Amino acid sequence: MSVLKVSELTNYISKYLKLDYFINDLSVEGEVSNYNRHSSGNLFFSLKDDNSKIDCFMSVVDTSEIELFPEEGDRLIITGAVTLSEKTSKIIFVVRSFELSGEGSLLRRFTLLKEKLDKEGLFDPIHKKQIPKFPNKIGVVTSPTGAAITDILNVMKRRNKNIDILIYPSLVQGEGAAETIIEGLQTLDKMKLDCIILARGGGSKEDLFVFNDENIARTIFKLNTPIISAVGHEIDFSISDYVADLRAPTPSAAAELVSCKLSDMIENIFDLKKRMDVSISNKLILRDTKLQRLRYGLNSHSPTLLINENKHKLSLYRDRITWSTRDRITSNRLKVIKLKNFKDRLIAENINRHKINLKNYRFISASLQNNLYYKKTRLIYNKNSLDKYILLEIKKAYQNNKAIYNEISFRDLYFKLKHLRIDINSIESKIKSNIDSILQNNMLKLNILKSKLDMEYRKNFGIYKEGKLIKSVNDVEVGSTIKSLLEDGILNLEVTSIEKVRK
Repeated sequence: MSVLKVSELTNYISKYLKLDYFINDLSVEGEVSNYNRHSSGNLFFSLKDDNSKIDCFMSVVDTSEIELFPEEGDRLIITGAVTLSEKTSKIIFVVRSFELSGEGSLLRRFTLLKEKLDKEGLFDPIHKKQIPKFPNKIGVVTSPTGAAITDILNVMKRRNKNIDILIYPSLVQGEGAAETIIEGLQTLDKMKLDCIILARGGGSKEDLFVFNDENIARTIFKLNTPIISAVGHEIDFSISDYVADLRAPTPSAAAELVSCKLSDMIENIFDLKKRMDVSISNKLILRDTKLQRLRYGLNSHSPTLLINENKHKLSLYRDRITWSTRDRITSNRLKVIKLKNFKDRLIAENINRHKINLKNYRFISASLQNNLYYKKTRLIYNKNSLDKYILLEIKKAYQNNKAIYNEISFRDLYFKLKHLRIDINSIESKIKSNIDSILQNNMLKLNILKSKLDMEYRKNFGIYKEGKLIKSVNDVEVGSTIKSLLEDGILNLEVTSIEKVRK
């Protein structure tokens, strides 16, 4: 007996499995556990029953067209091949396709479709059409051999034979049922009926599932004719029930909704007649009362009476206007007389006042002329006196100067002028020296003050925030606006970052 390596053994088993036709194409049913949908799109899960479990893998290539993914606990029928992982020596079922099995699958498909159509607004009550109370023609889409059509016809025959019924035979389960139902609904919708009934008798959930078809639901939504969905029994609900304008729990109930008994109709007609008679009687009473009021109004507002009343009113208005006009004329005459008297009085007062003012002006003018003449005479006298005084003083000055000139000799005058020039030069030299000394002292003081001012000004050099000198980085924050005082100007700065230095 030859001894094999582990890898050789697993390789041999893997090749053997690939050669087995049955293992490479089989279907297995079981419950999903350890379900994991990877971000790459691959599916990893286990399929188990009461006794065993097998690991399963489904590639993203095979999952790309799946609409309904499994969940933990679902029952699946998977189709694929069995293979062996050579690294882990585990048997793996490579799934190519799967389908949900059992009622759980149908319920999930029903729930997902119901949520989808509800979000699109197909169930919104705003789209529901009113079912007519007294239809003349109705259409029925159902199986021609089923119990549903029999129940509908029996109810119609019992309640109202005058309603025309148009039946479109269709399949209600199995392959091709959805297509025939859609065709029947579209055909009846073109025939201008009052109402359509979509009916099927009771059955299993699988039998009734065709009425959960999305295409049927969208066809019902697009119909122009009001439609009643009557599928299964009272406990059965289908997508068509939600989309239809009205749901009936059974086909018989649908027939009762659209058919009214003749006896009920006759009774309803008599009841309407009574109500109409009462309404007409009440309206006649109201009209008669209104007519009486109109007659009274015409009598109390006849043209002759209105003319006489208006004549009387006109006479009163005329008398009132006449007396009012007379009173106004008399009042205005009195006002005119008063105004004339007042005007005459004002004119007389103004004339007297102007006369008095004129007399005063004449007196003042004469006084001014006399005063002016006196002052003019006085001025001429003073001028003559001043001229005589000036002439006398000039003569005295001339006599005095002549005597002084004779006393001073030419020699004395020369020496006096010479000494005077020396004194003038000395005074000029002293004045210049004093001015230079004063200028030097002032320049020295100015330089000292300038140096002190520079020292004081340099003390103020620095960075300021809101007029205060910044001495620490803690005095500012990022984004603050600060000013830097330099020798020749000021810089406006913005703090973008702060770095502290450890001491």
